[in-house]
Amino acid sequence: MIIVQARLLHGSAYFAGEEVECQLTFSNPPKPDGVLRLSSDIETLAWCTAQIHCQCTLSAPNLDGGPGVDGSTVDQHSPDSTYFNPTRGERGVTVMISQPRILFCNIKLAPGEKTVYDYKERIPMDGVPPSFRGTFVKYSYKLTIGTQRPDSAISEIRLSFRVLTVDGLKEMSTYINKDEELAPSNPFQLCEKGKETKPEHTVRDLALQLLSEQSGKRRHNCYNISNLHGKVAKIIMNKNSYKIGDDLYCTFDFSEATIQCLQVTVTLQSVEEMANEQTEREKGSIVISHANHLEICLHMSKANVALPIPLHITPSFKSDHVSLTWKLHIEFITLTTPIEPQCPPPQDTQGTHWHGVTNLETETIHWDLPITVLSNNPLQCGLLQSLRSEETITLD
Repeated sequence: MIIVQARLLHGSAYFAGEEVECQLTFSNPPKPDGVLRLSSDIETLAWCTAQIHCQCTLSAPNLDGGPGVDGSTVDQHSPDSTYFNPTRGERGVTVMISQPRILFCNIKLAPGEKTVYDYKERIPMDGVPPSFRGTFVKYSYKLTIGTQRPDSAISEIRLSFRVLTVDGLKEMSTYINKDEELAPSNPFQLCEKGKETKPEHTVRDLALQLLSEQSGKRRHNCYNISNLHGKVAKIIMNKNSYKIGDDLYCTFDFSEATIQCLQVTVTLQSVEEMANEQTEREKGSIVISHANHLEICLHMSKANVALPIPLHITPSFKSDHVSLTWKLHIEFITLTTPIEPQCPPPQDTQGTHWHGVTNLETETIHWDLPITVLSNNPLQCGLLQSLRSEETITLD
């Protein structure tokens, strides 16, 4: 019996361009004390290989851009076949697959022995979609490890992981690699023999720096909301780009309003649209609400809204099959008949009971504000993921 354990060393979320590192441990359990060891107890593994791939599944059956898009499997080999295919049994089409890497051939393990192998593979930085589970399209990334004992079927381990993309990362990494002399240096960096040691810029460092620049651009944006009857409110936002996991802040100013606003609701919504060449056959888009904030604002001069952006959502992106954009859907409920503020009479020392109005004549105003949702640190994004970074199988 051989126990195979696969573990992702850096969690289950990565930036496109990073290396996926997996540690593989093969062990032959020791025999109980007093049990005689025989030569037949030595276990043999013929080979082991690993690949990563991205699978695309389209839910609409009439969008058949290739074999397997309608949900059929991409490989029809029998389970007992000696042909290794990392996408065996998967649905949809493969949009990215790495080169197969053979980790070993013909190893023998005596009882109590184990061996460890490391697998590393870099996710392409350009041209790959992020992990996405939408209504029309699903992109999923998996690492498949295949191994086989002599005269036995292939055994596989599959580990799912999340991929986040960052626009402009490829250009930034190229600039850093070519112009290291122009890269900012640290004057407090330790020196060796009078020379400053140059720090190594990892893909994650560059991605986080780029995301900080993209989400840190602040601009005072004001939007005046009005209808046929007059001014409703002024919306004030300091930026339009946010990272997942951030809080989105906006202020509603009613000080110059000529119409009373009873309630305002802010909802974070995603808009999923098929690519242009496919929307001719599948019209429309899917709008999904992810978070909302309701504020009662009658007789208020200002109202502040803080809307958390969930960590599990997918940032804005566009691929060959689908585009995902984000917006704030804002709904105002205004009064057609004003309500005067109720104040107790000055001479009343006993207090006054004020009962709310039972019938109100209202109108509703809907307004959409496009925003950009960016990626965030994979360590933070992986906190709420249900993906397992470790898997174990037993080969009898």
